[in-house]
Amino acid sequence: MKSNGQTEQDWVKLSIGWIDSHIGAMTRDVPDDLLNAWTDDPCDENGLSDDFQREVFLYGFLRSQQRELDESGARETFIPGGKVSEYYDRWRIKLVLEKIHRGTKFHVEPVVLFAFPPSEDVRITVRPGYPE
Repeated sequence: MKSNGQTEQDWVKLSIGWIDSHIGAMTRDVPDDLLNAWTDDPCDENGLSDDFQREVFLYGFLRSQQRELDESGARETFIPGGKVSEYYDRWRIKLVLEKIHRGTKFHVEPVVLFAFPPSEDVRITVRPGYPE
């Protein structure tokens, strides 16, 4: 994913810029290039590092938390450490489900990118007539 002359730091800046202008975005809103960068295999020699993906997630998650604090008037929040890891895993699953939606016969309903309600359901259907 480091192609097109863009470094990992360039991808971080692009990601942060997109997140800042799309707080509350749904999985369907993520542009293809960012979706691919955020789901790249860090073991691939041309891929972006796992730290890149964690940085993008943590930034988006913190911006989402900031938005909630701003809306509620609160000044701080508490999130158990284990929850942050759980949310990172859930975020990765959301992204991969979006890739599946874009490239297969499965229609996956979009979900909020950086929100993690306890009872979030994923609705998946098979598109009729989609080529095998």
